[in-house]
Amino acid sequence: MEKQNLNKTRVVSKIYETADYNQFSAVDDSLYDQEHINYLIYAYQNKHKPLPLIVVKPEAGYLKIVEEQDSFYAAKRLGVPLYYYEKYKTVSKPLHKVDLSYNDLEDLLKELLDKYNFIC
Repeated sequence: MEKQNLNKTRVVSKIYETADYNQFSAVDDSLYDQEHINYLIYAYQNKHKPLPLIVVKPEAGYLKIVEEQDSFYAAKRLGVPLYYYEKYKTVSKPLHKVDLSYNDLEDLLKELLDKYNFIC
């Protein structure tokens, strides 16, 4: 196995800082957790603990928050910059679901057994 050059620097993720809260949209306001937001604010002010990174996905001209929504609300209440990164683009989900009945599976199995020589 070839050794990797550990001295070589490469970008694996970009972390952004902003205080422009208007560019963000929340995933679901029903997930708003006031107790957790209060804890994040307390930890930030009293324990000098940084707020968690926010994970976003660009969508319809906004940055949709997909993880750490409470960190966004805590930063906004504190009036401090927040740190975020964009979620990696993933392969899209299939457009339809294949749902085979028992009879469909049985027919498929018979067809495959007839067509190919399986040795058991």
